[in-house]
Amino acid sequence: MIEILRHITGNVRRPILDYAVAILMVGLAGFLSWGLERALGTESLPMVLLTSVLLSAVLFGRNAALIAAFLAIFTYNFLLVQPRFTMAPADNLVTLGVFLAVAVVTGGLAGRVRDQARAAAWRARITTNLFEASRELSRSSDQEIVAESLATLTAQAANGPVFVFLRGEAGLSLHSSARADATQTEAATQLAEAHWQRLLASPPPKDEPPASESFFIFVLHAVRGPLGLLICRKRSRFDPRSGADQQTLSVLADLGSIALERAHLMQEMTAAKVVAETERLRTALLSSISHDFRTPLATILASSTSLLRHGAQFDEATSQRLILGIKDQADRLNRYVRNLLDIIRIESGGLAVKLEPTDPADVANAAIERVRPQLGGRVLDSDFAPEVTLIQADPLLLEQVFVNILENAIHYSPEGSHILLGIGGDADTVEITVTDSGKGIPPAQLDSVFEKFYRGSNDGQHPRGTGLGLSICRGLTEAMQGRIWAESPASNGIGTRIHIAFPSISSTS
Repeated sequence: MIEILRHITGNVRRPILDYAVAILMVGLAGFLSWGLERALGTESLPMVLLTSVLLSAVLFGRNAALIAAFLAIFTYNFLLVQPRFTMAPADNLVTLGVFLAVAVVTGGLAGRVRDQARAAAWRARITTNLFEASRELSRSSDQEIVAESLATLTAQAANGPVFVFLRGEAGLSLHSSARADATQTEAATQLAEAHWQRLLASPPPKDEPPASESFFIFVLHAVRGPLGLLICRKRSRFDPRSGADQQTLSVLADLGSIALERAHLMQEMTAAKVVAETERLRTALLSSISHDFRTPLATILASSTSLLRHGAQFDEATSQRLILGIKDQADRLNRYVRNLLDIIRIESGGLAVKLEPTDPADVANAAIERVRPQLGGRVLDSDFAPEVTLIQADPLLLEQVFVNILENAIHYSPEGSHILLGIGGDADTVEITVTDSGKGIPPAQLDSVFEKFYRGSNDGQHPRGTGLGLSICRGLTEAMQGRIWAESPASNGIGTRIHIAFPSISSTS
C-alpha cells in the first residue's frame, strides 16, 4: 500500500519552539549590532534588528514576527541607545516608535504572506491527497479490501490508530484497524457499540451524542442507511506528530462511505448476475431436456409397447427394426446423460486427466468407428499427414473430443455431403481439423458455439442434441493444455471448420 496522505499536515512545529527561535534570532542580532556599533554607527544598527524580525516573519509567521518586533525594540532601547541599560530619553522616543511601527508592519505583512502561502500549500496538499485517497478507495469492488484501505489511509492522515466498523447481519463488527493496540481496540469497540445503539434507536434521540475526549467518530452514511463507523484516535494539538484536522478526516470518511456503498452495490449486482445466469442455464437445460429427452423416450415407449402388445403378430424383420429403434434411442439418451455428467465434472473440477504420449491418428480412427453408424448417407473422409507427431494427451478424453465434434458435424451436414477429419501441423504444433458441409455459423456467433446449450439452426428444424458437445470439447481440450476454435465459412461460403491444436512432444521436451 502506497503511503498516500503521509505528509498531509507537513512537518508541524511546536509554536513555543518557533517563538523561542525567533527570540534567539533577535538576541543574536542584538549582540551582532553591539559588536558592529563602532564600524557601522548607530544609524545602521536598527536595520540589523529589523532583519531578524523579517526573518522571523518569513520562517515562523506573523505571531512570531510580532514577538520579535517588540523584543527588537526592547533590545535596541537597552543595548544601543545611550545611556545603555536604561529607558531611552524623550528625544529618542520618536525614533523608537518609528522603529517599532516599521518592525510591526513589515514583520506582520511578511508573516501574513508566509501564513497565506502555507495555507494555500496546505489546501493544495489536502486536495491532492484526498484525490489520491479517492482513487485508491475506488480500485476495489470488495468491501473487505475497501475497509482495509480506508483504515490505512485514514491512519496515515490522522497519524494515529484508526478503526473501521461495518454493519453486518449480526450487528456492528470491527472489519479493519491500523496502528492500534489491544487497549485502544477495546476502547474503540465499546465506544462504537454505544454510539451505534444510539444511532439505530427508534425513535432516534433528538440531542447529539456526547463527544469523545479521545476519539473522533464519523458515521459512514449510505443511501440505504448507515454502513458503519470510522473512529480515529485524537492527538494533542501540541503534539508535533499531530495529523489532519477533523474536517479532513470527515472528508475521508465520506469518501470511504461512497467506496463501501459502491462495493456493496457491485456485490449485489454480481449476485444478481449469478442468479440470472443460473436461471438462464436452468431454463436452457429444462428446454433441452423437455424436447431432446422426450423424443427418444417416446420412441422407446412406443416401440416397446408395440412389442408387448402385438409382438406375436410381427414378423422377425419388424420386431428387429423396433428393437434396433429402442437401442438407437437408448444410445441417444445415453449420450445426452453422458454430456450432462461430463459438463458437471468439468465445471466442478472433478475431471481426472492422465496425460501421456498419444498418437492423435490412432485416437481419430477409433472415434471414426464409433460415429460410423450415425453417418447415414454422409461420407466421412480422413486426411492425415504421413508422419504425425505425438502429443501429450489423455487418449480417452481426446477420443471423446473427436466423437463430440464428429457427431456435431454429422448433425449439421445434409445427407450425401462430405465431412473431413484432418491431422497435420509442424514440428512444434499438431493441428486437428473437422470440416462439415452445413450452412455455417455467422461470424458474430463463432465464440458462442463453445458455450453451454448453444445450438445452431438446422434448416428450420429443431436442432438436435443438448448443445453441450462443443462446450465439453473446449473443457476437455483446455484440460489437456490444448486450444480449440471455430472457423466459418470453411470453403465456398458454407461449412464450419473446428480447429484443435496441441503442442507436439518434440516442442515440449
